Amino acid sequence: MHPKLKLCSFIIFLHLPASCDTLANASQLKKNWQFEYFLHCGKAIKNYRRMPDNLSPAWLNELKIGIVANGDKYWHHLYNFPQVSVSFYHGSLGSEKVLGQNFAIIPGVTFNTWKNRPWQVHTSIGAGLAYFSKPFDQETNFDNRAIGSSVTAMATAGLYVDYNLARHMDFMLGASVIHCSNGHYQVPNYGLNLPSVMLGLRYRPNKVYCFVGQKPDYLPRGPLKYNIRAGLGAHEFAGTDIPTVEAKWAVYTADFYVSKRYGPVSNVHCGLAVKYYNGFYNKIKQDELYLKNQHLKAGVLTLFLAYELMIHKFSLVAQAGIDVYNPFYHHWFALTHSGKNISYFLESVTSTRVGVQYYLFDPKMNASNNVFIGTYVKANFGTADFVGINTGLVF
Repeated sequence: MHPKLKLCSFIIFLHLPASCDTLANASQLKKNWQFEYFLHCGKAIKNYRRMPDNLSPAWLNELKIGIVANGDKYWHHLYNFPQVSVSFYHGSLGSEKVLGQNFAIIPGVTFNTWKNRPWQVHTSIGAGLAYFSKPFDQETNFDNRAIGSSVTAMATAGLYVDYNLARHMDFMLGASVIHCSNGHYQVPNYGLNLPSVMLGLRYRPNKVYCFVGQKPDYLPRGPLKYNIRAGLGAHEFAGTDIPTVEAKWAVYTADFYVSKRYGPVSNVHCGLAVKYYNGFYNKIKQDELYLKNQHLKAGVLTLFLAYELMIHKFSLVAQAGIDVYNPFYHHWFALTHSGKNISYFLESVTSTRVGVQYYLFDPKMNASNNVFIGTYVKANFGTADFVGINTGLVF
């Protein structure tokens, strides 16, 4: 780690309590505020051939500002009074020359998994945007195949314990995983994966948190709902490792599925997804691959199952499916992946998707009709395919 970054981390660590106290007083302590500082230390996983072998340890500073749920919303009780927060990251990724530095803003949620004072166990998840100072460049930074653009998505997950040091202060120790990718919007895009050890301090302006309200009754299993979802994505048509000068290509999506609620936090989907790739069609026309039904050959049909974790009007969606119709990809796969292992084949037949949705009306009310919007990353067996946005109806 650069000496200046080390000094910056140490100064932030020492001055955090005083700075947080000032901010808390300004807000008149109307909420259960928490202010946390973490230092993440790890090493980026080498996931492509040209990645430097002599990477130094990565050091990331995280300043987290959060509010602990106080119970005035029903979902606070369902998730055992979680913390909703926003984190600010900055640090070195182990190679100033190739990977550069990282800056990120990450909204997140922290859950209390086990409580037994003075020790507590927590899990945290977050997703946001990151800026990289040294992305891939054809002329000046050819070895950075992990990050192909200055701005990427960044997802984090952590598991840590805390120990109460004083009435306002906790010490924290745990492990985290950080993943950065632009969703194949600009290649090369192997993505950056950073497992790390994390240690930190938490400052709590309130001596005792204030909790209100009563735990709500659990929802019974809901009836089947019908859903229609339409979306627009974008990507570059190229392999993960191959730079391209081609334009960004649009991907049009339409999903038809049924969903069923199981209790207040779980929603299960089953349905059919249709995708049309402009990039596929352009390649078909360019190489004269098919004489008939060229538009049809640029389409993909997928059967899928999904799980949706409901958090008030927001939800996290994880989806997995099988491509039952994907003629162009199979043709392209046969031409470009001859002799490769099973993982390359799985990329040609599997479809995964992870995203976030926001509902206009609270899904807990189980209204007959609802509207939602969302954003997501679609992948082929873990390899990013495209990033997109969508909107849909529930009826």
